[in-house]
Amino acid sequence: MRRQLLLELVAILPRSRSTHVPNDANMEDEGGSGYSGLREEHVVKASALLRLYCALMGIAGLRPTDEEAEQLLQLMTSRPPATPAGVRFVSLSFCKLLAFPTLVSTPEQEQLMVMWLSWMIKEEEYFER
Repeated sequence: MRRQLLLELVAILPRSRSTHVPNDANMEDEGGSGYSGLREEHVVKASALLRLYCALMGIAGLRPTDEEAEQLLQLMTSRPPATPAGVRFVSLSFCKLLAFPTLVSTPEQEQLMVMWLSWMIKEEEYFER
């Protein structure tokens, strides 16, 4: 079951994502630097997978493997399109971060989360809706 969930997770991740944190000069260029967004047709499935992982981790006590945690973090920090489903996905990702802060365990992952939170702040006007 875990392997199948991981395969589903990897299948919807943006292809150019990596945990490599670009330098400050590259942060402004969201079109490059490995920060492509989550495709619109994957947003609802991504939300369902996050909910499922939340239930498994919270209720069933599942501890994610390092690979699962890395892929979940990449999914959580992906940037969905500006749609109602995208806004729900971002809210869900933020809640998962608050509920499971252990998913962020390295300085590189922490920097990735800081950059994602900065992106959310920059897009504040849209996400307030």
